[in-house]
Amino acid sequence: MKSTATILDYFSFLEDTYLVSFLPKFSYSMKKQMINPRKIYVIDTGMIKVASTSFSKDEEHKLENLVYWELRRKGKEVYYFNENGCECDFILMKNNKVEQIVQVCYELTPENTTREQRGLHEAMKFFNTDKGIIITNNQSDTYIFNGQQINVKPAYQYFCDYPQNEL
Repeated sequence: MKSTATILDYFSFLEDTYLVSFLPKFSYSMKKQMINPRKIYVIDTGMIKVASTSFSKDEEHKLENLVYWELRRKGKEVYYFNENGCECDFILMKNNKVEQIVQVCYELTPENTTREQRGLHEAMKFFNTDKGIIITNNQSDTYIFNGQQINVKPAYQYFCDYPQNEL
């Protein structure tokens, strides 16, 4: 059995070689950021297929992975949010302020819409903002829920609508 330090070294080596990246949970406390679990994103989506135990095509993970790397490529300070049993995929920060709150869902369906919206709404409430985005594969919509505006955009449109250095 390997020690925790050895396993952390291995993770660090993977990150140093740009094979993976670890996304910290948002917290105003650096100590909490360090001790909370991190989400992992791979540079090569083929690794998702190899490592997955799922029989599905994992489009959801692949799209989230793509969005993560594009945000990183644009130099965004990115975290994930997880409070009260609700998770939101990306919190974009700039100068210690929330710039944007983003949820990724390959396809909004009657089965997953409530879950995806709940995570986004919880993050919006936590950060006291009235706008959020759900990035999908090809769906578009805008709606208001409890005074909060939610824009649903396909990934290509989300990244094409903004200048290269601005999201």
